Amino acid sequence: FMSKILLNAPPTTDARSERQLAAALGYPLSWHVVRLAPDKPDVIYAGNPRKNVALWFNHEAARAAAAEWQEGKSCPYKGGHLLPRKPKFKKSEVVEVLYKKKWYPATVTKRKEVDGQYLYSVLYSKDQTTQEDIRESKIRQAPPDAAAFHLAATLGFPEGWRAVYGPKNRLQFYSPDNVHFKSKKAALDHLAALEEADDPPWRVDGHEFIGKQVKYVAQHKVSGTRTVEIVQTGTVTGWISEQDKDRQGEPGYVCEETGKPAALFHVEFQDDPSHPYRSQLIDFQDMEEHEVLDMLLNEQDDNETGEPPTKRTKLQQENGDDD
Repeated sequence: FMSKILLNAPPTTDARSERQLAAALGYPLSWHVVRLAPDKPDVIYAGNPRKNVALWFNHEAARAAAAEWQEGKSCPYKGGHLLPRKPKFKKSEVVEVLYKKKWYPATVTKRKEVDGQYLYSVLYSKDQTTQEDIRESKIRQAPPDAAAFHLAATLGFPEGWRAVYGPKNRLQFYSPDNVHFKSKKAALDHLAALEEADDPPWRVDGHEFIGKQVKYVAQHKVSGTRTVEIVQTGTVTGWISEQDKDRQGEPGYVCEETGKPAALFHVEFQDDPSHPYRSQLIDFQDMEEHEVLDMLLNEQDDNETGEPPTKRTKLQQENGDDD
């Protein structure tokens, strides 16, 4: 009977005829047999031919594999047709995903099985975007330390930093040059110092604003219905010229509004232990030129401390009384 089918069955034309021929030849229900012409050899597939499954070019080898096949359990893909179907990656595993010819670090967030193959959803480390329904052929195991790089990236550290859990489940960090930091604060302080080192140094002279005082006013909400005005007097102690460059040759400061290099001024404020809102006081503030001009105190200002004038002071100012 089988010999008759092998000799007389017509060429297959679609997936249905492929499965019918496979079933007639005694193969598992999910298999396909593709017949191009009676005088050409059949091609036996362990599943859908369009999905890169295992295949054979002679029936003897195919029947040997079919004898050990377990429908719904055996893997149809090349090299795995005798093994139970198993996913290559698990949820929360750090992997690399092929996207537009480049590999990107990511974390598996979900896995599902569709038509005999596993599809994955991932979260990309660099920009925290997601992608769904990725085939296993587009995913590979991450290299050593990939999990540490991924964790550091999710915590906001630049590329090249690693984060690992140390004793007592405490985070520890390693810089790209392998400097070890035992806390996140220490690592962030190191980053801040590096960024500051890249900036051009503050000039301490060469501008009329140096040594001038400014009145800085901020609004602080102390309750749901009450807001207080906090006034501080600061001194311009340094500045960066629009001509200054950092270590990379970039402008020392670029105005966000114009997108062009601009001068920047550093204003420092003194601590006031007796201030009722001391916790809200700032130590310094960097300002653009127009901001300094708006806050600049002139030499004739009798209220250089920035505190509200008393009733007596007000009367003296109105009457011109200097006593």
